Amino acid sequence: VPVVQAFDDVPEDQWYAEFVNDLADQGIIDGSAKTFRPGDKINRAEVAKMAVLMAGVAEEDLENPETPTFKDVPKTLWDGMGYKYVETAAKLGFVKGGEKNGVATGEFRPGDNINRAEFAKIMTLAGNGGDGLDQDAAADVDLAETFLDGDTVPEWAAEFVKSVYFWSVVDGVTVEGGVEFQPASFTIRAAKQC
Repeated sequence: VPVVQAFDDVPEDQWYAEFVNDLADQGIIDGSAKTFRPGDKINRAEVAKMAVLMAGVAEEDLENPETPTFKDVPKTLWDGMGYKYVETAAKLGFVKGGEKNGVATGEFRPGDNINRAEFAKIMTLAGNGGDGLDQDAAADVDLAETFLDGDTVPEWAAEFVKSVYFWSVVDGVTVEGGVEFQPASFTIRAAKQC
């Protein structure tokens, strides 16, 4: 099936075109915009929206509490829709706020870029229509054998990285000598995510 080009800056011969256009087809990313900005970093609010849409939550079912879960996510974020996406993602357990010394800060940091380990966690939890990716199936993935930097994946993220790799949601980054996961690197918009 030929890929229908949804964005002017996503040429059909690019490695990410099929995935980006598929997400636009599914309504997970906005295919009505003329540009996608594939090399730009993706922020935490954008990933929260993606997770909620991957889970199949209808707009009328989005959370809109009077009292915000996070003190730094205003009700006006993206004309109110960003607030609803973040609140819904939090209620579904896809995202949570920050911690300092084990204590919740009450902040989500919606405009902050998201790293690949954090992205792996959210995609694992939101995948499979919101039921989560089957992590048991990915249990045998050996991160140290799969990625040159497999030993740098934080312990909390290991099962999530295994899952997104096993289910081909997020691939490694090809470098000289092999493939790395680069868990601390920021996720770009063109990252393979489906």
